[in-house]
Amino acid sequence: MKTAFVLLLCSLYGIAQSQPVKKPDTAYFNSAGRKTNHKDSAEFYTVRYYNPEDSNRVRMTKQAMNGQLLVENYFSNFKKLIKEGTSREYHPSGALAKEISYVNNKMEGLLLTYWPDCKIRRRDLYRNDTLVTGQCYTREGKDTVYFEYDQQPKFPGGQDSLRKFIGGNIKYPALAKLNHIEGTVYVLFTVSKEGAVTAVDLYRGVSPQLDAEAIRVVSRMPPWIPRKLEGELTPFNLVLPVVFRLE
Repeated sequence: MKTAFVLLLCSLYGIAQSQPVKKPDTAYFNSAGRKTNHKDSAEFYTVRYYNPEDSNRVRMTKQAMNGQLLVENYFSNFKKLIKEGTSREYHPSGALAKEISYVNNKMEGLLLTYWPDCKIRRRDLYRNDTLVTGQCYTREGKDTVYFEYDQQPKFPGGQDSLRKFIGGNIKYPALAKLNHIEGTVYVLFTVSKEGAVTAVDLYRGVSPQLDAEAIRVVSRMPPWIPRKLEGELTPFNLVLPVVFRLE
């Protein structure tokens, strides 16, 4: 009997590969959010700054190719992606777009977002990662109907439906089965603003046969419910682990 199923769904940045390097570590990414070795084709880059006394403590920035700071995060343990301290995001103009503090990877305090002209856009209060109160504002500074800040993309029907789709469409490759090859294939893809599954690619593989089958099935997924960030549809990168296990 052969089975294949999904263990976990996580964002592109939910799978970290820590490097015990104390010097700043720079990586470049293209417009689709994929890592690239070609600086000339990069849309932005990230820099990890390691604490000289504890390399697990990291300040990580995302910057436009002109050096403009876009995102700034602090981690008390980068291996486990545990945020600690104040995270900030910036508009392309350099104006502050978002600010929130973390305590042991949980949101704590005010989540503030701003329109490009620096007017307040959102004021949410969090305690232990739980929303206590929230208020949204129009560009004119008036109260408006509240909506969740970040609505992550979802497979139609939720995680159970996703597992059923993967399990019902996976065909264990005969050669991999013959050689008793098992493992988890991580597939990278983008959910577009329209919900389409695009730019499917291998993130971390096991064998050519299992890798190809995981990519084939992910490529056949139906449209997702797209991500909404501040009420606006936006593309989002995901990594889907597909587990192949012989029984």
